Amino acid sequence: MRQRLDLFAAILIGVVFFSLMPWSRMLSARNDFVHFYIGGQLFGHPGIFSPEVNYAKQRELIGATMEHSFFGRPAFYGFFLKPLTLLPYMQAYWVFQLGSLASLFVFIKLNAQRFPKLLLLCIMSPALAANFVNGQDVLYLLLFCSISLACAERGWDFAAGLVLSLCAIKAHLFLPVPLAVVLWKRWRILAGGAIGGSVLGLISLAGGGLAAQLELMKQLGNPEHSPYPDLMPSLRSLTGDHHEVFWVAAIAVLAAVAFLMRRAQSYEAAFGWALIGGVLASYHAYVQDCLLILLALVLIHAELSKAANVLLTVAVLPFIYIPLAAGYPYSAIFPVVLLVCLASQLIHAVRPRAPMPAMAQA
Repeated sequence: MRQRLDLFAAILIGVVFFSLMPWSRMLSARNDFVHFYIGGQLFGHPGIFSPEVNYAKQRELIGATMEHSFFGRPAFYGFFLKPLTLLPYMQAYWVFQLGSLASLFVFIKLNAQRFPKLLLLCIMSPALAANFVNGQDVLYLLLFCSISLACAERGWDFAAGLVLSLCAIKAHLFLPVPLAVVLWKRWRILAGGAIGGSVLGLISLAGGGLAAQLELMKQLGNPEHSPYPDLMPSLRSLTGDHHEVFWVAAIAVLAAVAFLMRRAQSYEAAFGWALIGGVLASYHAYVQDCLLILLALVLIHAELSKAANVLLTVAVLPFIYIPLAAGYPYSAIFPVVLLVCLASQLIHAVRPRAPMPAMAQA
């Protein structure tokens, strides 16, 4: 009976939060999927990262342009998206969304034993709803991470690295992950990731040439293409457009996360800390990317201090997304919760352990 009530409450909360989102974007496909479709169409074209070429394609597909927004992922992603462009835009869109739904099922299946409440958290997660509303691909990232971790648990480290390399579709969210691999001396994972990444790099070069890759770097370096920092779950909600302050804070966060990765009880837990660091230190992150925080909780909850466990749980519950959506200064609550979680765990990690009481002599 209790389980049914919990499920009903989670569904009700999820429906309420979903109803507050601009879900018409999902039904009309006027969302980020248009960039992915265009990336598939333009793979091999020298203008794959040209804003002007992208905007022309946007007008052709959805009858409008999306401000500050174009295909800004590695070119190899366009290669994998190319088959979708054989379908009309709307059909391709729903195939992509069904793929996200299938990825969600696999993610839950592979991680439910680690965290029995995972299904309930997913059902009421605004980040999950945002992934579908915005036509985003974070559920595919959760799929890649989960398969990689499952391979690593079985000792298939090279395969784990190959799968993990696919997370390069949003590489900026995974910058601390290679360090977790190195700290835990999982060299075959590192080798698999390096080889997979090299292959993806070659595919990218074939997707528009070196000039196109340089154009991507130029566009990604333009702050206009990472707008609305006050809506980000990362440190940018705190630092805004003060870029120097952001980078100093990001380095401090990455240093703290590196320490916690080294003190973690397993590679999987170190991976979880890397995800938290990746989101916090990301220059470009939005609400759907918080799904990675959910995976982090699944991976590290067993080793968290009581205070850190409460704080990280708060970060995946739906109500903290209300101030995040409200903008600055309220949105700063989200990264502050994660920062306090890190600080709490750091204190727990360095605090001297009380000596075990001597066993009574027989």
